[in-house]
Amino acid sequence: MKKQPLKFSAGLTIKSTLLLTVICLLCLMSTAHAETIEAETVEEPKYWYQVEIISFTQHKSPEVHEKWPQVVVDTAELMYDPIQPAQQMPLENRFVRELGQSDLRLTKEAYSINRRRGYRIQSHQAWVIAGQNKDQAAWLKLNNESEALSGKVRIYLSTYLHANVDMQILNPDWSASLPGSQDAINIADAYIAPKFIDVKANRRMKLEELHYIDHPLAGLLIKIERYEPDADADAEPAT
Repeated sequence: MKKQPLKFSAGLTIKSTLLLTVICLLCLMSTAHAETIEAETVEEPKYWYQVEIISFTQHKSPEVHEKWPQVVVDTAELMYDPIQPAQQMPLENRFVRELGQSDLRLTKEAYSINRRRGYRIQSHQAWVIAGQNKDQAAWLKLNNESEALSGKVRIYLSTYLHANVDMQILNPDWSASLPGSQDAINIADAYIAPKFIDVKANRRMKLEELHYIDHPLAGLLIKIERYEPDADADAEPAT
């Protein structure tokens, strides 16, 4: 028996088209409403700050006898050099703006560090950032050209200003522990010192004060000042 094709009346076709049109319009209105709500929930920051950071390395003193954590590895692991987490983080944020060299204010401090024997500046940067809580504040990457020091700093505002520091320092004992070096032993029993030493710190910060994050192999100088995006701003800064 031959099947007859289904036939729809003109009225049904028009009704179906109108129904689809209404559904599409409702979806568009719902999306626009959700975007509006999301935009309204992002409040403009009340406080803005200028942050300046100098990172530097220093030669390990012969008097320092710290033991860094050691790990057992095989020859396959020696061929693998993973990218450090600090180099993988997102940096773009509309509440963060990196400043140019002409805006740096700690030039005398940088000059003094460079004059000291065994010290070397790895980065000198400044940013304008919004005062945000810990979950919203962006990480500021230390733009070091060498692998001697890499890392990131997060400045956030709660009751007070705080700085989170996450650095990776090249271990000066790493190359000496590799197979083939003078101090190396049989690879079957080798304990290899880690290539990078992780340094993490959380420090309460005060406006206009120069803060020093210390380590036997490296350090940071951090200074935070109030920044006025609007000359008429009259809000009191946090301290």
